[in-house]
Amino acid sequence: MRNQSKDDGHEPTLSRRIPGGGEMLSAREMSLMFYLLHKEDGIVEMPKAPGEFIPVPTAVRDLLIAALNRLSNGDQLPLPPLDSMITVEQASDIMGVSKAELNGMLDEGKISHVSTGEDRRLARADILTHLGRERARQREAAATTSDLERVSGSTTPRDAPGSITTRGNT
Repeated sequence: MRNQSKDDGHEPTLSRRIPGGGEMLSAREMSLMFYLLHKEDGIVEMPKAPGEFIPVPTAVRDLLIAALNRLSNGDQLPLPPLDSMITVEQASDIMGVSKAELNGMLDEGKISHVSTGEDRRLARADILTHLGRERARQREAAATTSDLERVSGSTTPRDAPGSITTRGNT
């Protein structure tokens, strides 16, 4: 019988319990998978579809390997709650933007925050929601660009700077 939480009937997350033997074994196997997928240049590519791969950024790879190693050793995987408040510096690290850029977003009201004296605090969930919206917007823009290229049959206008044209007798 599986270990169930009293609140929602689901198994508690690994941030609230120690991993079981099967989970430890899976973590070891996944850590080995990362090792085997590791290329000489340090890039790890995860399969997306047959013949398609997604490059995993080095920071993400290192985080995943560290988490898998903890789990494979039977350690708990502590995660901060989504409702925790973080500093502008912590949020800018998560988002991959400068503090000045993030402060600009806060001033423009793009992300909600709470002022505590001279400092600002942001809910971790708000940061993750914003990142999700931005990624969706980028995917939509890429799809629109791809559709336009497919319809026009070209990615570069003929007389655009940098385009190659040949003129004269052939």
